Amino acid sequence: MITVNKTPLGFIVTYHLDDGAVITFNFKNLHEEKDGLRSLLEVRVSTPVLPEDEELVPYLGNVNLLAPQSRRNLAKYIQNTSKLIKDYNWTGIVEKVFQSVIEAMKPEEPVRIEPVENVEPDYLFYPILPKGHPTLIYAPGGSGKSFLAMYLSLLIENGTSIDVNHDVEPTETLYLDWEVDLNEARRRFTMLAGNLDFGNIKFPLYKRCVFPLKKELESILSAIAKYDVGFVVIDSAGHAVGGNINEASKVIEFANCVRQITSLGVTVLIISHVSKEERKHNDEEWTPIGSSYFENFARLNWELRYERHKDHIDFGLFPGKRNFGDVPPVGLRVSFEDGYAFFSKIDPHSVITSTEKTQAETVLAILMRSNGMDVTTLSKASGITKESLWPLLTKLKKKKLVINEEGIWRYNFNAEEG
Repeated sequence: MITVNKTPLGFIVTYHLDDGAVITFNFKNLHEEKDGLRSLLEVRVSTPVLPEDEELVPYLGNVNLLAPQSRRNLAKYIQNTSKLIKDYNWTGIVEKVFQSVIEAMKPEEPVRIEPVENVEPDYLFYPILPKGHPTLIYAPGGSGKSFLAMYLSLLIENGTSIDVNHDVEPTETLYLDWEVDLNEARRRFTMLAGNLDFGNIKFPLYKRCVFPLKKELESILSAIAKYDVGFVVIDSAGHAVGGNINEASKVIEFANCVRQITSLGVTVLIISHVSKEERKHNDEEWTPIGSSYFENFARLNWELRYERHKDHIDFGLFPGKRNFGDVPPVGLRVSFEDGYAFFSKIDPHSVITSTEKTQAETVLAILMRSNGMDVTTLSKASGITKESLWPLLTKLKKKKLVINEEGIWRYNFNAEEG
């Protein structure tokens, strides 16, 4: 049986033999020349007589797909590399594989658009990740966004949802990490595994990246094809861009690399920061760091707000740009116990932003020194408008830090931080 998978670099052809052997032909950099169709070819063979994770690599070099002599020489060369594979019909195998690639290279004909039954967008993980498209999550450094991204990748790898109304299909996941090393990633994923209450947890694939995405792309695309990856996390954009993230040409180059991944039907989550200048002057609403092209090429953008407590962190994901219609915000709490992390759902609107933290401290300090105030008096005392005070007081009340008695707000001295 032959399967042909197209990649932006070429084709990966898998040939299955009756004895259980699997032969993989990886064609890269396909290009036409005067004397034919040339490609860099890597051939790998796994057989039942080899250990599970071992493969033979009988060939790595250039070939001409249209030249009969090139095909014959390749078959003869591979046949003589190892006694383990000498008895296979390499002449027939090479001929069938090369013909399948030539056939697959024919230009696609245009098709007539036909209506579909379901016009709702498809999600890999509702409502955060639309399937087959790039999604962006952005927040300041130290907000826990990488930890959250690892949690999402672990859920998707194992087909686990946080919403009983939306199933998640188990999907092979590849975590691309420019931020920490393998040992730290292992520690974090182990902490997160405590949140999943079922046996035989499967961890995502992991790749430590050093170079910009453009230079890492070939190995990433090969891994996607080899492991049938359907979800990729890029952590984080600043390093993956590999240059000035405010420079439009660099961001467009990065976006084109991401599109080569999504063109395979792969869903991509990109983790990014906000600019230092924006954090100083605009705590209410952040936008991703970098050129406006960066914010615009993703199909769905999420602003991550966070609130740290002694033994837990609250996350609020709020949609920004969204090409698939309105989606609800998402609230999650991660609690830490005995070295493990446990996630639960919360109201996202309960998460106090940076500006609100400062305002909350001001309000609580005033109420602690008073016998209580109505909103008008508290507004004058704090310098906070009544329009901003009402939602802030509601949040503080939910946390049982303040109480309201017939319109008078008082500090709750019996409260413990929720």
